Amino acid sequence: MFSPFVTAMKILCLAEFVMGILLNAFIVVANAVSWMERKPLDSIDLILTSLGLSRLALLITWLLYVLSEDRYEHIEILNVMSSFFGFCSLWFGTVLCTFYCVKIPNYNHRFFLYVKLRISKMIPWLLLVSVTSSFISCLPIGWSMDSSMFHYNSTNGTNMETTLYLQFFIYVAGNSVPFFMFCVAITLLIRSLWNHTRQMAAGEVGFGTPQLQAHYSAIRCMMSFMVLYIIFSSSVFLALPMVLMNDTLLWLYLFIAGLYPSLHSHILILSNRKLRRALCSLLSYTSTFIPQERNISPCQ
Repeated sequence: MFSPFVTAMKILCLAEFVMGILLNAFIVVANAVSWMERKPLDSIDLILTSLGLSRLALLITWLLYVLSEDRYEHIEILNVMSSFFGFCSLWFGTVLCTFYCVKIPNYNHRFFLYVKLRISKMIPWLLLVSVTSSFISCLPIGWSMDSSMFHYNSTNGTNMETTLYLQFFIYVAGNSVPFFMFCVAITLLIRSLWNHTRQMAAGEVGFGTPQLQAHYSAIRCMMSFMVLYIIFSSSVFLALPMVLMNDTLLWLYLFIAGLYPSLHSHILILSNRKLRRALCSLLSYTSTFIPQERNISPCQ
C-alpha cells in the first residue's frame, strides 16, 4: 500500500547516504591525491583514510539495500558486510581517539612516554589488528543468519526471536572492547584538559594556547563520534525486532543510523586543517563555474 511517509523516508535516506558517500569519498581522495604527489601521509591522515574507506563501504552497502528490488534475497550478505564495516568504523575511530590521547596530553608515566615515541610506527599495525578483529567479530553474525527469519509469520516467530537475541549479543560483544578503549582514551583526554585548565587558572606554566586548542578540537571531535555512535547502536539494538515486521520503522531506522557515518565525517573534515583547506580549494574551483552576484570566498 502506498505510504507518503515511507516514500519520504526513502528519499531522505537516499539523499543522506549519497551525501555521506561524497563526504567520505572526499576524505579518501584528498589523502590519496596528497600521497600521489609524493607527500608522505601522516599517521592522522592514514587513520582518517581508513575511517573514510570503512564508512564509504558501509554507506554503499546501505545504498545497495535501499535501491535493491529483491533486498530480502541478499539480506544475509548485506547484513554481514554492514556489520563488518560497522565494526571497522568503530575500531578505526578508537585508533583515532587513542592517537589523540597519546599525542596531545603530556602525562609523565613511563609507559605513556614509551607509547608516545612509537605511536606513529604502531598505527599501521593497529589498523591491521582492527580489520582482523572486525572480521572475526562479524563471522558469528553470518553463521547465525537464517533467511527465513526475515519473513515473519507465526511458524518461524520463535526462530526469529532467538536469532535476534543471538545477533544482539554478538553486536554487543564485538563492540564492547573497542568502545571500552574509546571511553578510556577520551576520559584521559578530558582529564588532561581539566589538569591544564587548572594549571592555567593557578598561573602555572601549562601547554600554551595551541595545546589547549588541540585539546578542545580532539575532545569535540571524539565526543561527537561517541554521541553519534551511541545513537547508531541504540537504533540497531532497539529497532531491529520491529523493523523486520514494519517497513515504516525500517526506513526510519536507516535514516537515524545514517547520521553516524555521514554527519561525523563532515565534522572530521571541518576539524582537520588539511582536509578543510582541500575542501575550500574544491569549493573555490567549483564556484568559478557558478554565476554569483558577489565574489564571496567559500572559506569565509
